[in-house]
Amino acid sequence: YSFDADWSVQRENGYSVRLVSDVVRKRGDVTGEGDVNSADVVAIYAFIIEGDASGYTKEAADVDGNGEVNSADVVAVYDIIINGDKASGSPAFNKQVFRPLSQ
Repeated sequence: YSFDADWSVQRENGYSVRLVSDVVRKRGDVTGEGDVNSADVVAIYAFIIEGDASGYTKEAADVDGNGEVNSADVVAVYDIIINGDKASGSPAFNKQVFRPLSQ
């Protein structure tokens, strides 16, 4: 799990303020704790039921990378728990989440 931030602040004379974070997390680590475990399965179910109100991001919960969060993502997490880095799909570290902190 790593975190890098690119911060740029510019004045009012035609410039804007832009704060961007670049988070890279382990595929399947929905909770951001650094490990893939049953808490990540619970987090996916929470996202399915509550959406953004769950406190988890769609980017993290979409473990299989198909653009949707559903039971297939739960299966993908179980695959990672059982098979580790040999799990089907992409390598264990592959999620980049870009979030503007302010525009």
